[in-house]
Amino acid sequence: AAERFDAVLGYLAHVGRNKAHMGRLRAPLAALRARHPDIAFVLCMLADAELRAGLLREGFLVFEDPTRAIGALALLKRLGEAPPVLPSLPPPRPLPPGPFDEFAAVTLLADAGLPMSPMRVAATADAAVAAAEALGYPVVVKVRSAGIAHKSDIGGVALKLADAAAVRAAFARVTLAARAAMPQARIDGVVVAPMAAPGVEAIIGTSHDPAFGPLVMVGSGGVLVEVLRDVALRVAPVDLPTARAMIAETRLALLLRGVRGAPTADAESLARAIVALSEFAAAAGDTLQSVEVNPVLVGPAGAVGVDALVLPRD
Repeated sequence: AAERFDAVLGYLAHVGRNKAHMGRLRAPLAALRARHPDIAFVLCMLADAELRAGLLREGFLVFEDPTRAIGALALLKRLGEAPPVLPSLPPPRPLPPGPFDEFAAVTLLADAGLPMSPMRVAATADAAVAAAEALGYPVVVKVRSAGIAHKSDIGGVALKLADAAAVRAAFARVTLAARAAMPQARIDGVVVAPMAAPGVEAIIGTSHDPAFGPLVMVGSGGVLVEVLRDVALRVAPVDLPTARAMIAETRLALLLRGVRGAPTADAESLARAIVALSEFAAAAGDTLQSVEVNPVLVGPAGAVGVDALVLPRD
């Protein structure tokens, strides 16, 4: 009768903690596994790492949480019904030597086709004013350092600067704050960028999984990204329909359509940015550990990334 099923889940509760009981079950389980090699067998129980590893070698998946076990089976079924078709891999493009400060990261991603905010670097307050006047007020000034990942957390960011005096004061303020908070970090002046137009805050990024390689993600961004945990993941690279499907899996889909009178945002530009980032990650391969572009502001006129972090592997 078992041949009628694609998967079998056994709920064994605390049996995995009882060596005597588990010892008597190992032979029948192995025989069951051998008789039905094409069925996914999942055991839901408490077990130590040694027991889990042994059962995995014998062809059993082991979960402590029944909800996660059922979710894993559901994903296996979805993959079996519609195996993913990945776009062809881009030519390899290893990352140049790091580390990358924000300006270097933004430049790297812009060259890869991502819509990034224009930026200029300034080593002095006078140079910061000149950059602001070239870009046009209002501007944002951020401390420039490859050793500081989250600049806003230490007072290293100044927003909505409307004139030269404000830029000069901000230059002193953000560099002093960075040196006080992280005296060991190298400070290379500041980055100056125009204030981006308001929009829905998204995050796009990549990570390197030991099993699957480069992954690409999209989700709700901003300072609360770790709290919201509203993300969708895929193996990189992805095509445009897949990027659209990723957005649809998150709360971003609703926000981009406009809520409480907000205008409809250009979701398609965000999807194109996901594709470009996924191709960048796939081309970088093992040389890239992670990318974080947060926030990406998505408005009626399109998406623009206003901050970026690129970490090479090792």
